[in-house]
Amino acid sequence: MATKIKKRHVKKNVATKIKKRHVKKNVATKIKKRHVKKNVATKIKKRHVKKNVATKIKERHVKKNVATKIKKRHVKKNVATKIKKRHVKKNVATKIKKSSQNTRPSTPTATTTGTSTSTPPTNSGSTATTTTTTSSEPTATTGTTTTTNNSPSATPTLPVAPTNPDTPSNDAKTITTTISIEDADGATIASGSIKVNSGASAFDALQAFAQQQGLTLTYKGSGATTYVTGINGYNAGPAGTMTGWLYLVNGTLPDVSMGVYTLKDGDSIWMIYNK
Repeated sequence: MATKIKKRHVKKNVATKIKKRHVKKNVATKIKKRHVKKNVATKIKKRHVKKNVATKIKERHVKKNVATKIKKRHVKKNVATKIKKRHVKKNVATKIKKSSQNTRPSTPTATTTGTSTSTPPTNSGSTATTTTTTSSEPTATTGTTTTTNNSPSATPTLPVAPTNPDTPSNDAKTITTTISIEDADGATIASGSIKVNSGASAFDALQAFAQQQGLTLTYKGSGATTYVTGINGYNAGPAGTMTGWLYLVNGTLPDVSMGVYTLKDGDSIWMIYNK
């Protein structure tokens, strides 16, 4: 009997130990699962943080790009406004000048000087007379203009062919372009017209005009990368700034470089220095 009771206690103790082991194992498993869940949650949280940071950085770049575009639009708008104001001032000055010319009294004078020279009679008894007449009349333009009309001489004068290398040849079709160069204050540095070959670019016309007017022109690149860096000491600023030369054709800002913009006859080019 005592042996049976002892065996029962042994079995009970063994079962209790096995049960305790299972309990410990289950507890360890639960703790491990909790740690795994915690690690997973931490990783997910880090991913969300990284995603949020990336989203914020992206939003900042978008805002920066939008601000840059808005700034460029304002610059273009300000340039267009300045150009419009300059044209208005120029038109007003032209009207004032014309009105002053119309109201100014004109005192035309005419001077005629005649000189007659008679040659001795020849055997036939005829007499040859040579008369030279010079007349001058004022014109409507300002300043002094003198016109001289001489009688044709006995020996005709042959025309001399032009020797200017900048003038296009007569064989090629030419177009006429008006160019005006202004500084940041609207003062005109140079203005006038130039003839170039048909199909010439805006930069070709500017180069020919600068050579004609004796201007100092600096640039870099060619074709689509042509960029004017300076005209008569007005130089472009460092990269990232808005200081430099802008060009307009017929009052609008083209979307291409001067080196690839093809001119048409009668086009007007404005070179404007922006501070």
